[in-house]
Amino acid sequence: MLASETHTHTHTRTHAHTHTHTHMASLSAFGLAYVVVVCVGSVVALLGNCLVLVSVKKFEFLKTSSNYLVVMLAFNDLLLASGFIGFAGELECCS
Repeated sequence: MLASETHTHTHTRTHAHTHTHTHMASLSAFGLAYVVVVCVGSVVALLGNCLVLVSVKKFEFLKTSSNYLVVMLAFNDLLLASGFIGFAGELECCS
C-alpha cells in the first residue's frame, strides 16, 4: 500500500510539473509582448510628463492657474507611470 501511495504522489507531481511547463510556454510570447508594451508606454509617459513639468517651471507665461491643474495631473501620472515600470515585469513573471 505504501508503494502505490508513492507512485500516485510521483505521478501527480510529474503531471503538475508538465502542465505548469506547458502553461508557461504558451504565455511567454504574449507575456513578453505585454511587458514590452507596458514598459515602452511607461517610459513615454515618464518623458511626456517630465516635459510638461519642466516646461511649466521654465517658461513664465505657462504659470497660470489652469496650468497648475495640468501640472498636478502630470505629476500624478508621473508617479503612476513610474510605478508600472517595476510591476509590469513582476506581475507577468510571477503570475
